[in-house]
Amino acid sequence: MRYYKIVIGDSRTMPEVQSNTVDFIVTSPPYWTLDVFSKEGDVGSEFDISRYHSQRTFFSEIAKTWKECERVLRPGGILICEWEDYPPGSRYCGYPREICLCGPMVDSIEKSGLVLISRWFVRKFEPGVALEKFQYTMYSNLKSSIPRAIANVAYAFAFYKKEYTLRPIVRKLDFTREEWEAWSDGVWNISFMGTGLDISGGATYPVEFAKRCIKVFTNPGDIVLDPFLGTATTMKAAFQLGRSCIGFEVLERMLPTIRSKVGYGTQDMFEPIQWEIVNRYTQEVKKNGNGNNNAGQNNT
Repeated sequence: MRYYKIVIGDSRTMPEVQSNTVDFIVTSPPYWTLDVFSKEGDVGSEFDISRYHSQRTFFSEIAKTWKECERVLRPGGILICEWEDYPPGSRYCGYPREICLCGPMVDSIEKSGLVLISRWFVRKFEPGVALEKFQYTMYSNLKSSIPRAIANVAYAFAFYKKEYTLRPIVRKLDFTREEWEAWSDGVWNISFMGTGLDISGGATYPVEFAKRCIKVFTNPGDIVLDPFLGTATTMKAAFQLGRSCIGFEVLERMLPTIRSKVGYGTQDMFEPIQWEIVNRYTQEVKKNGNGNNNAGQNNT
């Protein structure tokens, strides 16, 4: 039976997920204090790590989530982190600067025990579109500004949980040879137009990105986790591809957006599906799909 669990709470602890049970993790974490989506008074804002102004504190705190990811990920499982450096550093520094964040992020994940095994470069915008988006790269502005490259690349870092007893890999591929020949190139062309910064609660990557990652690293029926669920793009992709999914979102006000985006309660005529919402702030557990609605329970 497929299941989809939405946990409203801080992913630095994940008691709702048993150790060594998740097949794959894909996520895009918050960008330090450079883009903050919670507001004072939001339920859960006190747990929003993007509110930490110290970069050292941010990475030491997000490392706690990565340690939990390492715990719940099965041996041989993969974690994908979509991440970028921050070209418009002038917003934070007050002068033109690109802030390098990828190195510290890779370090924070590897400290959990996961090992960097591969990476993809994701081309987010076509050159003409990117020129319109980043005015400082336009030819007409070069006489009065420092030449800079277009910020149209994201990174998909893939980390591996080491196996101490090697097992044969058995895969049920649900993508074609032609797709893999394109995807194995190492550079993915995926339009991020229409995603970007969403003031409702996150920086959203395209469903196509999540689907591609899930197809490459999982089998149908596997369990996918997103510790920074945001607007629930990962869960939507997992549902459409027939994978179960667990997502953690720190802001309670995101719940209506998540429910709407993933089609909470949707059933399949060929396979039973269970939906569950765990709200740590209200201590509610709600289930849909088996006729149960429970409050005040802590189902782990």
